[in-house]
Amino acid sequence: MPTKYRLPLSVIAIVALEALIVIWFTFTIDESLFFEKCARNSGRVSAGINLALLLFIGKFGLKNIYESSKRETFHILVVMYAVNHLIHGYFIYQNFSYKSYELKFMDPLHGFITFVLVLLFPLFTWKVKQLSKLTYTIIILHFFNTTYFLILTFYGRIKPERPEYMHQAGILIMIGALLWILFRVYKETIQKDVTMQ
Repeated sequence: MPTKYRLPLSVIAIVALEALIVIWFTFTIDESLFFEKCARNSGRVSAGINLALLLFIGKFGLKNIYESSKRETFHILVVMYAVNHLIHGYFIYQNFSYKSYELKFMDPLHGFITFVLVLLFPLFTWKVKQLSKLTYTIIILHFFNTTYFLILTFYGRIKPERPEYMHQAGILIMIGALLWILFRVYKETIQKDVTMQ
């Protein structure tokens, strides 16, 4: 596939996936649960894309990604994550509106900041052409922050009367991916497998 088409087609794919979620729940659940189910499943898609990014960094290393053609794939995944998370935010807003809940955009503050950072992150990764120690650290910390927030979200679904084994497994997988990234950071920085400016 020509490079110039990869990003727009990837965005179209993620929008189409969310459209399928909407169509599926339009015909399968009660109207009162529609936006709640859409929000929950779009959140799972976001968690999946985030996990793909973690595994991508863990396998190749951030420095190697930025010094090769893999940087384009990395940026496409980051954009897909941002687009999907924007749709996820829309579903959350609509769910709160439908149920007449008060939606406080800055409560909790950590969630609001993380949401904004996810939306702005594609601009940052596109602007950064070459990694420095600072930009390397910012990118790694960003993924640890977003993954921490996802882990908290998954953990919030687990109740004594409803163990939610899928969410427990998701938490363990995300923690494992973060540990893999820490190992890769160790290889890239402490062991000096690559030298950053």
